[in-house]
Amino acid sequence: MNQITEIELLENLGREIFINNFTRGVSEKIRGNIGELLANLFMIPRDIISKVLDYLLCKKNYMNAISGVLLSNIAKEKQDIATEIYEWLINEPHTARPREIIDCLISIYGLSVKYEKNFFGKNRLIVIFPQDIKEKIAEEKKFVKPKKNIMPIISNENWNKFVKWNISNEYSDLKDDTQICAYGLYWYNENVLNGGHLQFFYNRQDWDFKRISKLFEKMLSKELFMNFTNALAKISFPIKSDRYYELEKSNIFSENDEFYDDGQVQIALEKIASKVIN
Repeated sequence: MNQITEIELLENLGREIFINNFTRGVSEKIRGNIGELLANLFMIPRDIISKVLDYLLCKKNYMNAISGVLLSNIAKEKQDIATEIYEWLINEPHTARPREIIDCLISIYGLSVKYEKNFFGKNRLIVIFPQDIKEKIAEEKKFVKPKKNIMPIISNENWNKFVKWNISNEYSDLKDDTQICAYGLYWYNENVLNGGHLQFFYNRQDWDFKRISKLFEKMLSKELFMNFTNALAKISFPIKSDRYYELEKSNIFSENDEFYDDGQVQIALEKIASKVIN
């Protein structure tokens, strides 16, 4: 298994490995991707583990947090911080997704979770990996479909600029259609990957979805746009907390989340990114 450089690893955390693996439930087609995640965690070079853990254990998103908890227990480093992150994950009030992911990992790979007291008498999470974990990983990785070697449309440097642009702007401050479309697609992708269409609509209730729909139609494939409009037609605003929980339990967006293709959306994002950062 080839080692990857620190820069490649940190880029992969957000763009591929830890977001794309866990977003569509526990279906057979992604079990191999979970194996790929674990394989990458086990292969991280010892000299950069601390830096990677600092990145993962800062609650950037559920996927990074879960990956950080696992890596912390693989490396036996920063376990007290990992315990706090684990408690945050399993008690997160707005979605059951982190708990489902953790249950998935436990059931597929035979992991076990327990607590023991640290030096100060506080509970410390311990994740125990079975002796044959690497054999299990190799078996699950058979589900992985070969990835196409697609050259990125923009450089990593420009992509990072685009990410910072989205983080530093607010929807209400944008007037230009190109900017609104780029901003909308970016946060659509981020929200759906982290919590599905329900999270996206809940987080973006102040958006003008008539305008967003017209802009998305120009950027998304016909099938993806129809998936978006189908999901939008299922919702009415405002979405208050009690209704959010009802919608979450109903799994009303399960088919839309399953159909969503982040790879196609990523291509659309890279095409439009250069128009707003130059």
